[in-house]
Amino acid sequence: LSGIESEMTSIEYDNRHIALDAIPVGADVDRIHEIQKLPRVKKQYSRLEESKGDFKIFLGVDRLDYTKGITARLEAYEDFLENNPKWRGKVEFYQIMVPSRTEVSNYSQLKHQIDALAGKINAEYGRHDWTPVRCFFRQFSMEDLVNYYAIADVAVVTPLRDGMNLVAKEFLLAQHTESPGVLILSEFCGAASELSDALIVNPVHRKQVSEAYLTALEMNSDEVQRRYKAMLTALEVYSAKNWGERFIGSLRMASERSSNLSPEFSLQLQKQTRQNYAKAKQRLILLDYDGTLTDIVNSPKRAMPTSEILNLLKKLKSDPRNTVMIVSGRPKQTLEEWLMQTGVLLCGEHGAWIWDGKEWQKTYYNTHPRWKQQIRPVMELYTSRTAGSFIEEKDEALAWHFRLSEPDYGEWQAKNLLFNLESLLDQMPLQSLMGKKVIEVRHKSVSKGTAWKWFQK
Repeated sequence: LSGIESEMTSIEYDNRHIALDAIPVGADVDRIHEIQKLPRVKKQYSRLEESKGDFKIFLGVDRLDYTKGITARLEAYEDFLENNPKWRGKVEFYQIMVPSRTEVSNYSQLKHQIDALAGKINAEYGRHDWTPVRCFFRQFSMEDLVNYYAIADVAVVTPLRDGMNLVAKEFLLAQHTESPGVLILSEFCGAASELSDALIVNPVHRKQVSEAYLTALEMNSDEVQRRYKAMLTALEVYSAKNWGERFIGSLRMASERSSNLSPEFSLQLQKQTRQNYAKAKQRLILLDYDGTLTDIVNSPKRAMPTSEILNLLKKLKSDPRNTVMIVSGRPKQTLEEWLMQTGVLLCGEHGAWIWDGKEWQKTYYNTHPRWKQQIRPVMELYTSRTAGSFIEEKDEALAWHFRLSEPDYGEWQAKNLLFNLESLLDQMPLQSLMGKKVIEVRHKSVSKGTAWKWFQK
């Protein structure tokens, strides 16, 4: 829409390569568990558990804000009580609202609106021994929240639009593993893409949310455990600590990439380069292949070098002051077939193989030799779902190409494939990388920088 050239993980703007990454914030797993062990927290938990009695508890925890969907979820609760009389007197809705912008009149009006709705529900359905809705309007410490999370049977996280919301994650971490609760999550909440085993709802669809309340209460224990364990595993892997490490790591990588990028190749820079080239006694010339010596093409096999390129490489090689190396992601067999005749050094599969003029040398030790058997089925699944895509197998890598696919659909499927590969590769010495309309999986120790390290030796 903006006319800016973009990929799924980067954009090109104003002669700059800008990296993009999605790094959902993680919850502090260790801190929550440490808080639960504190004597005063245990004491408060016992009091809350006693006051809860036999009621099933719905819990909402939000900053007082229009975007949080508090009114909509209480309206759905009203619908639930109206259509499920058997649950009257058996459930209570605890709505925690943390004060926000109290000096703004619109927020005061929102508070009055929520209080009025809660009062209406309590007046219509409440009894002397049962209060259907309990609203709490004050600041809550994490010690307080952890106990409310722990006693809740159903967490209702239904913002109209939200980004990095930690309530859903904190609720799951504070739950008792032997008898966990159920999470209801808005499809417009950032956490919905991570916690897909929650009950996902449209927060403004009153009937759908009301039905989710009933589903949560009547879900059998085996299904509750299955969903809980799946989400808990994801949270423990992507904890706050791991989130921070990944964020800093991505930032560092982006910084390193930026520092290595050359400015626009101006006429002045071209002149200076020619002068430096003429003066140099020894020259190391590292050249990429696709997009440098040849244009990017739809089919990898159609990128054969022209006679002009071959002659140019031979000419560069003929100068005794020059050491020329082609550093490419291409398989070594392809480089051998197309470029061996030029006499230049060759680096294939992004640094996995190097031709030193006599033989091919492998630059790393593969500690997981059968990894392709685990990765290929995943790529094959996406190939079957994405017309025009195909798999390219190299000696030390697998590549999934989608250049021939419908652009938007191909990008969407590539995003899904990367997401699925991420959890699979987490336990392997492998990495997945996004290129120009291609996703490649290879060993973590392999990179084009490997060629430079090898040459330095």
